[in-house]
Amino acid sequence: MTENEPDDTSESVPRWLRVVPIDRVIRIDVGLEGNWSETVRQVWSQSTGFTGFEQVARSHFEYRPAVELCLAEEWIGIPCFQVRNGQNVLDEAKARRLVEYVESCQERTTKWAAIEAAVKQAAWQHLKSKDAAAALGCYEVDAMVASNGSLYGCFERFAEDTRAFYDTLSRIELAVWDEMHVQILSSDAAVLTATVRWSSTDTAGVGTDLKGVWTAVYVRRDCQWKICARHESFEPEGSRQ
Repeated sequence: MTENEPDDTSESVPRWLRVVPIDRVIRIDVGLEGNWSETVRQVWSQSTGFTGFEQVARSHFEYRPAVELCLAEEWIGIPCFQVRNGQNVLDEAKARRLVEYVESCQERTTKWAAIEAAVKQAAWQHLKSKDAAAALGCYEVDAMVASNGSLYGCFERFAEDTRAFYDTLSRIELAVWDEMHVQILSSDAAVLTATVRWSSTDTAGVGTDLKGVWTAVYVRRDCQWKICARHESFEPEGSRQ
């Protein structure tokens, strides 16, 4: 289980719910199986949150209470009852745990969407850097960097090459991520893999066209996403006069 992943090990939350798109649940109802249309009551929605079980039917003990997760185009029913003195009654603790699980999953989805957007924004900032200071500022000071099968022994050697590159850079004609995929490891770490196209011209008038794949491990430090490890592989470089 990854960081911030809701704990569904409790018997209250069936493990098969892992394959359900919980982020698409818009409403949770409680009612009695066999008399659903007359007893169903809403207990949670994305707009109102949890509203309690006070309105849930407390009679008709011959019917079994159940929780229903309502998605836009489907419904998922989960039996949620206990037998007391021969009567079926709502298991409120289990029902509340299901509500909390849905809330936790949706909060995580929202949080991780924000992380993905922030990491992509950091990658675009790096790609659009106009000078060495801006480019190197996107890295941790001890980042590990590899390029086309070569590994820099220390970050300072990579920094020297970066400064030399920007010293002779005249203009950037194209700097584009074509595909971007983010794998979130935790609230403070993520891996971004992307395809990239780059075209530039140096001060001698020589143009360079690059196309390849770029992977970076991002960590969040002081509210900023920085690269702590990076690898890039390019197709054979093309030059133009």
